[in-house]
Amino acid sequence: MSCYSPRIERAFKRIRTPFEEFIHDEASGGLLLMGCAILAMVLANSGLAALYETVLHTKVSLHLGELQLSHTIHHWINDGLMALFFFVIWAGCGHPCRISCSAAGYGS
Repeated sequence: MSCYSPRIERAFKRIRTPFEEFIHDEASGGLLLMGCAILAMVLANSGLAALYETVLHTKVSLHLGELQLSHTIHHWINDGLMALFFFVIWAGCGHPCRISCSAAGYGS
């Protein structure tokens, strides 16, 4: 008995295609960030503010043998996302610099 079904494959493609379009669209990251920021402001200024603060100050730990990292969710978000942000900026700015330096004869 075969598990392959063209009907299931077509259904999966209908779901996958809009998701892939959203991921590959340049504006989707900004829209997602804006939506999360708005959600955070609404939660922080609503009746759920105490729950929001409790979740933000919950400690999350990572243990790898003797190595231990233990910080609040707020700290992980601030440091982790800032590192990711600057990595993306570096990666985005690095390519034009290498291309222009190579074109000017400075690169290999």
